[in-house]
Amino acid sequence: MTDEMMKLAHIGAGLMTLCLYWAVLLRRKGNGRHRMLGHWFLYSWGAALASVGLVTMGRSGRFSPPEVVQFVYLSLCVIVVGATVILSRRWKSDLPRFRGAWFRGGGAAIFGLGGLVLVAGLASGDALPVAFSTVGLIYGGAMLRFAFLRSEVHPNWALIWHLNGVIFFFNAIHGTLLAVLLRAWIWPEAGDGLNVATHFATLAVCLWMRLWYGARYAAPLRLTAGPVVVVA
Repeated sequence: MTDEMMKLAHIGAGLMTLCLYWAVLLRRKGNGRHRMLGHWFLYSWGAALASVGLVTMGRSGRFSPPEVVQFVYLSLCVIVVGATVILSRRWKSDLPRFRGAWFRGGGAAIFGLGGLVLVAGLASGDALPVAFSTVGLIYGGAMLRFAFLRSEVHPNWALIWHLNGVIFFFNAIHGTLLAVLLRAWIWPEAGDGLNVATHFATLAVCLWMRLWYGARYAAPLRLTAGPVVVVA
């Protein structure tokens, strides 16, 4: 497969993931079509991650150790976040099962790798790994806190984790896409600083979306019990 074919495969996989994300987000929540599209969206990540590997291999001929760590880390983040999206709905009546060994292990893995990526980025003076480390540190940290929470959990905990995962995927998809579009149309000479800026910009959008959906569906950011008031 030529470099051009690899890039086209990556673009195709990325567009498929993007379209499925918005198809799921705009679909009426809870019906069969919403669930079906959600599963297809998560499956599309397999093609997207594989295409990232192909493009990286095509560019350098091999993975360097830092690239291996970053690729494994980001892939694991996608897997763990995707698992919380699916299992929070499947096991919504079984809290101990949801936050069992898989949940603790997944949270610890992405939090630990996020810390490793952060240290590596700071040591090398590379801002991009530092920015990417926030995914594992924030999401993995929240998972660990919830896993060992001794207080009574929020009654909408399943929807909270479903929304957490869905909204975090917005950053994973749109941060990179925004950087690519800006580099192609406005700042072709931009370096990794552009990716850092779009990463944090889309994280800010994620926070706004999470607060909005949380208010609408009585699923706040907090993990502990509290009053449930649905805002229409």
